[in-house]
Amino acid sequence: AGWTGPCTGTAPTCQVTLSEVRGVAAIFNLKIYTLSVSKLGKGVVTSNPDGIICGTYCRDKFEAGTRVTLTASPTLGSGFVNWGGACTGTGRVCTLTMDAAKNVTATFVPLTVAISDVAQIEGNSGTSTFNFTVSLNASTHRTVTVNYATLNGTAKAGSDYTARTGLVTFTADQLAKSVRIVVLGDTIKENNETFFVNLT
Repeated sequence: AGWTGPCTGTAPTCQVTLSEVRGVAAIFNLKIYTLSVSKLGKGVVTSNPDGIICGTYCRDKFEAGTRVTLTASPTLGSGFVNWGGACTGTGRVCTLTMDAAKNVTATFVPLTVAISDVAQIEGNSGTSTFNFTVSLNASTHRTVTVNYATLNGTAKAGSDYTARTGLVTFTADQLAKSVRIVVLGDTIKENNETFFVNLT
């Protein structure tokens, strides 16, 4: 940055004596900052505006003031956990403004599914609903499906609960879904009983 013509130097002001026609030009340099991305686990981080596709290209330069949106996309079988550095949170999308050089970390982990335990009184008559929570340990942009099926323990299908099979579908970025099993009440004196909901 600086002046050309009868003005010289880099001071922000310049005085010119107009004894004849003169041309003065002010030169401005845009500030450029580097955005660096690192990742843990299996996934890809991309940027908008383009420039970063990490795995392959994990660093690029952006003009000062540019708003850069980073998107974390896990590979098949993986999920996104969280951001670190200049980005925070667990959402797969992070937007930041380039007002300095910045470093960002994206963490991916193998995707796993779990189901909660439920302990509930069945009641002396009628039916009650046991709500089981099926959850993923990390988010993904893909649809994830999980099969479930009830299995007898000390509780027996037909007399203690209604057997059920089905499919749990997680859409993009969903982390939890509910499976409802109907339990049959009775007045028979008995010990605590169990049944299982298995995932495959």
